[in-house]
Amino acid sequence: MIEETLARMGLTGYETKIYIALVEFGRLNAQDIAKNSKVPITAVYPNLKSLVGKGLVQKIEGEVGYYLAKDIKTAISSLVKNKAQELEKFGENVVSELDSIKRKKQIEKEQEIIDVSTGGPASTQLTLKMADETKKSLHILGWRFSTMRSAYLLLNKFSELIKNGKDVRMIVTKKGKCYDKLIGAYINAGIKIKYHQMGDFAITIKDEEECKLAIKGQELPDRISLYIQNKDLSKSMEDYFLNIWRKSREKMYF
Repeated sequence: MIEETLARMGLTGYETKIYIALVEFGRLNAQDIAKNSKVPITAVYPNLKSLVGKGLVQKIEGEVGYYLAKDIKTAISSLVKNKAQELEKFGENVVSELDSIKRKKQIEKEQEIIDVSTGGPASTQLTLKMADETKKSLHILGWRFSTMRSAYLLLNKFSELIKNGKDVRMIVTKKGKCYDKLIGAYINAGIKIKYHQMGDFAITIKDEEECKLAIKGQELPDRISLYIQNKDLSKSMEDYFLNIWRKSREKMYF
């Protein structure tokens, strides 16, 4: 499905519907876009602005503003290139930080600063361990769960942190009916939640001192978790989290 393909390229659900409408019907104003894409008119304008920023759509100024999909081959190629550069930059930052960790003389050679584990249950247990040791903040980007039981285990643990005055924030990057009820329970517990569509990885940062990087892609047989006990890298991950937090939305649009 083209919708799934565009979603994997970083377009939200509304952006996808609007873009397909413009490709199919050509030049349209906002009212016609809402009619042909079935996107609420209140959501049309911000998503058009986003599509213009991504280089997929151009605005034609006039007494009535019109929008037009740019040349498909050129626009999609540019989008793919930009996404690749973004991922490459993120990878370079991770490599740079890991190299920095390796060079630090003050870290004792026998101390294991990176622990690797596989599987969803192992990842959940690691998150619970980090929550038990949280002193001030626990921030999660790319929240997901392996079972409903693990989701409620985490909810109970996070609720305790909230009651004790800790800062718990989560950025949800996946949608689905099974998430709706859970998200409501998490919000009712006082956990701050925002939404941002991203790739198949997740980051958990504890107190800017430790972090977990979980990777799960179609090419991987199971989830891989890297538990990193390094303040410099954890601080960099925290900065990355806060940057995405500022860009994220209060409501789910993808």
